[in-house]
Amino acid sequence: MIVDIVRSVLEKLDAQGLVEHDDWDEQLMAQMASLELSYRELRDRQRDLIDYSQLSTQAAYFYRYVIGHADFIYQILTKARAEAGAPLFDEEEIFVTSVGGGPASELLGLIKYLREAEGEPEVSKITYTVIDKERHWEHVVDLVVEAVDVGIEIDMIFQACDLSADAISEEVSLEHEDIVIMSYFISEICTIPSHRQIVTNLNNLLSAMPGGALLLYNDSSAWSFHSFFDSRVSAARRFVVVADIREDLRTAHPQSEGVFADINFRTDYGFKLSSNAVAKVLRRD
Repeated sequence: MIVDIVRSVLEKLDAQGLVEHDDWDEQLMAQMASLELSYRELRDRQRDLIDYSQLSTQAAYFYRYVIGHADFIYQILTKARAEAGAPLFDEEEIFVTSVGGGPASELLGLIKYLREAEGEPEVSKITYTVIDKERHWEHVVDLVVEAVDVGIEIDMIFQACDLSADAISEEVSLEHEDIVIMSYFISEICTIPSHRQIVTNLNNLLSAMPGGALLLYNDSSAWSFHSFFDSRVSAARRFVVVADIREDLRTAHPQSEGVFADINFRTDYGFKLSSNAVAKVLRRD
């Protein structure tokens, strides 16, 4: 399912890029190289922030990272279900927020989990909110939601929000969510100069989460990343650990055909399908 949806969305992004840009392949290669370098420098406080506003950056990210990141969410939820010894959800309609959720990888992993996990309710509707600084991701999220055809109604809400701002809109809230997901988000914000305001905003958001709600964290294993997350959880209080996962996450390589093979041939870049990860699932008391 994940692979099929990624292929469908990527076909549209690639076709749009080829129509709008004569140097599309050069842009894709440049953005893949830039993203790879930027992710190596995430602990550098003097680094430039990653700009995801360009179509080429979004397409490069979607091609290279979304299959892996989506499947990691599926794996983490599956491990959490085993640790809990009980279903993670109990309603047929669930409210989900991805913080820093740009291209909606988390939604795909969650849907795969709901379809395959034993004992979970037959979810008929997901209200899926993306909180992200880059408003241009909304186009990509719309394409993902349109491509999902699994018998689940998806009501998508995109909230463009910069968590480093002095104040954020009152409409940005986690007070009704069943699960909040932070996947490869903390690593991008925990060392930037304005991180003090991010601390305040995250503390306020997490403190508003309701009892019983799940909080899923997944990121690279650097201590500075997961210690920052742990501090936010501690400040918000009333979270208990369901699963603490410290292992390499890997997903199978999809068949290289169609747009996958085409972009691989044109750019000489493949998928990023493994991560030396620290992942946690917590539940609010």
